[in-house]
Amino acid sequence: LQNISERKKSETELKEAKEEAEEANLAKSQFLANMSHEIRTPMNAIIGLTHLINQNNLNDSQKNYISKIEGSSKTLLRIINDILDFSKIEAGKLELESIKFNLDKVFENISTLYTASAANKGIDLNFDIDDNVPSVLKGDPLRLEQIITNLTANAIKFTSQGEVNVIVRVLEELENKIKLHFSVTDTGIGLTKEQIEKLFTAFTQADNSTTRKYGGT
Repeated sequence: LQNISERKKSETELKEAKEEAEEANLAKSQFLANMSHEIRTPMNAIIGLTHLINQNNLNDSQKNYISKIEGSSKTLLRIINDILDFSKIEAGKLELESIKFNLDKVFENISTLYTASAANKGIDLNFDIDDNVPSVLKGDPLRLEQIITNLTANAIKFTSQGEVNVIVRVLEELENKIKLHFSVTDTGIGLTKEQIEKLFTAFTQADNSTTRKYGGT
């Protein structure tokens, strides 16, 4: 009787723990969704006002600054939308787009964001797109840009000299589909074999001292 009672108590505790975890997860998702919605409103205002300023007679230098403000604002807006994506992923409702887009435009956005930071560190940021890669593709440009942006930003962060190369090659081409290989290489500190084995798991810092030297969380 004691064993049965203990088992029932254990099952009850597990059920309660599961319910608490689900409630906490739901609260987190609601918070992320609400926060992204609230921040998106003023960001849209910034983008709108930037567009209005751009309609005035500006000199080339001012147009350049406004263009970068607009580009960075749109990038921040995409990051805010990324936060909302976490809620969609947990709800199983995240869908990939399939729209026509220009690959050069994707890399132009990334170049605008990171060329200056690379130059400030004295390293080269190069984009190497094979001539066989079509200029117009069909897919999800936002998700692609998210991935390449994260890899490029990390490559620049952990490279003190040399270069960062973003490379695109054709792997396979069928009648109406193409498989591309994207890679980001750098001349930075790299990873040990042990650190590589931790990739694609829950977030871990390769070395605590890395955070102090290079920044990050």
